[in-house]
Amino acid sequence: MNFKSGYRYSTLEGSDSIRLLQIETVGTTAQGRGPIRCWIRHFSLSNAPPYRALSYAWGLDSTKKMFMNDKIEISADGNTKWVWIEALCIDLSNEEERNLQVGRMGTIYTKAAEVLVWLG
Repeated sequence: MNFKSGYRYSTLEGSDSIRLLQIETVGTTAQGRGPIRCWIRHFSLSNAPPYRALSYAWGLDSTKKMFMNDKIEISADGNTKWVWIEALCIDLSNEEERNLQVGRMGTIYTKAAEVLVWLG
């Protein structure tokens, strides 16, 4: 996934914290599906709302523009309320956070209400 506007992550608080992506339902217009709008929210893993976790193959191009916190940020596909996507919910430029979150991926996927796989 390709970040275009330099989205700035706020620091996760606590060792149990994760980010979830809240996605607004996308309407259909005469030109097709509208842009995806979403927000990043912080939760403790033990108190997170039901969410889907997306496992995907790296290097695939996406097809829809997405607005992250009301700014055009990335291109992606999707239409669900809460979702955990590694490339969006982990600050991959922060090595300490990345290592901590990657170490907890098994738990993150296990706690997900559903795991979606995108193999392309």
